[in-house]
Amino acid sequence: MQNFVAILAAGKGSRMELSQPKQFEMLNGKTILEHSVDTFEKHPLIKGIFVVVHNDFVEKTKQLLNIKKRSKVKKIVVGGEERTDSSYAAISAIEKFCYDQQNINNPQLAVNILIHDAARPYVSEDIITRTIEALQDYHAVSVAIPATDTIYVCDNEAKIQSSPKRERVYLAQTPQAARLPIFKQVFELARENEEHIATDDANVILNYLPDVKIHIVLGDIANKKITFKEDLQL
Repeated sequence: MQNFVAILAAGKGSRMELSQPKQFEMLNGKTILEHSVDTFEKHPLIKGIFVVVHNDFVEKTKQLLNIKKRSKVKKIVVGGEERTDSSYAAISAIEKFCYDQQNINNPQLAVNILIHDAARPYVSEDIITRTIEALQDYHAVSVAIPATDTIYVCDNEAKIQSSPKRERVYLAQTPQAARLPIFKQVFELARENEEHIATDDANVILNYLPDVKIHIVLGDIANKKITFKEDLQL
């Protein structure tokens, strides 16, 4: 099996009210995007990296990453309006890249894809390793951590409807991963259904291929998502 990662950086970070997408903000001497890319660049089990960005920031991303210095970055991919569009664009680019390689006869059978949010710059090598190892036994996996707070399910007026047992609730992180044919199938189905807007990639599998069991890989509280300006100060 060869392992490729799609790093999603096509959002504009509107919640942070910045002059540029948050992945280009500085954090400990490098941009958020560079932190995410470099962890996968250094990982020995990762064959290639595909970075998905908004069309307006393709050239900026190429200059920032300077592909000659990061040999595993194979392509900067133009993202779409929704997350599912961006993930599908990356999956399609990875599949084409694999078919173009002479040493992969059937990438449908020989490729794992990890999808990671660029806004999680603290992902560790250990998390990546355990995600890839889990794909030896499972067709799909998602990094997540157990919930430590009580969870409420509310109606549209923010009135509590139920509270699931905390020991059964996990908070999703990335990467989320699956074998290429599974991701390709579910995202093609998702693109046909415009009413369903997925907030993560495991959710797409859950909705369109419910018979595929998604294994949880234990994450880390350090693998947090940069969401607010205050997160840049830590």
